[in-house]
Amino acid sequence: MKCRYNKIRIDVKVEMSELIRIMTLIVCICVATSSFSKASLLFQYQYIYYRFCEEFNVPFWENSTVQNSTDLDFRRHEAQASSAQYLMYLSLTDSLTGMIISFPIGSLSDRIGRKPIFYLAIISIFMQVVLNSNGIHHS
Repeated sequence: MKCRYNKIRIDVKVEMSELIRIMTLIVCICVATSSFSKASLLFQYQYIYYRFCEEFNVPFWENSTVQNSTDLDFRRHEAQASSAQYLMYLSLTDSLTGMIISFPIGSLSDRIGRKPIFYLAIISIFMQVVLNSNGIHHS
């Protein structure tokens, strides 16, 4: 009898170590994905600022030659203000997606299950990325 119980305990320990290994791998993948998405936001912000500099006819680089510097400073200020406003709207849509999924729809997961809520979250994040990319491209 003692051998039988010891075997069961060993099997449970092996399964727990595999579970811990899998959970660690999942956490590492999530951290890597999150850091990559945050790093890609820096490039996205620079592209938005570049688009607004083009719109206000301001050179993107500081070392360019310009005839009238006061007018250029005013236009650069306008380009920075417009890009900051657009980035504010962009971050607002980022936070609204999480709020919509977590509060009202998250409480429905007990009734309708977790899979539909998960799929709805993935679809809304995909739509957010598509709409943000489309807005940046056409603005």
